[in-house]
Amino acid sequence: MVNLNVAASLVLAALTAPYATAAPADVWAPPITYPTDSTIWQVGWSNWVAWDTSNPPAHITNPNGTIYLVWDGEILFEDPGPLASGFSLMDGYVYFDVPNVTASNEWRVVLIGDSGDVSPPFALIQ
Repeated sequence: MVNLNVAASLVLAALTAPYATAAPADVWAPPITYPTDSTIWQVGWSNWVAWDTSNPPAHITNPNGTIYLVWDGEILFEDPGPLASGFSLMDGYVYFDVPNVTASNEWRVVLIGDSGDVSPPFALIQ
């Protein structure tokens, strides 16, 4: 025989399931503070990306970040791939070696974690 409390609980759960909603996610896109439009990076040298951590939400949905180069509006996921990954967005900066890419004044970086923020264009020299 089925326990009346269990049966009532199952019926109640089935009736209220369509009205259940997930807790809202706190998406955070901390603004990049470095590099700036006057920055010059050199291939092979150690450099960094920095971002503002002063206003994080209470619950960051993805606390880990990845930095990619952006060229001509395209994120370079494959070549050269991430400049840095697996760091905490709360760190506020991350260091890496600048990969061997074409010299230009139109490079950008994107910080991806919860969301994404893109830097202003900066120079990268050989």
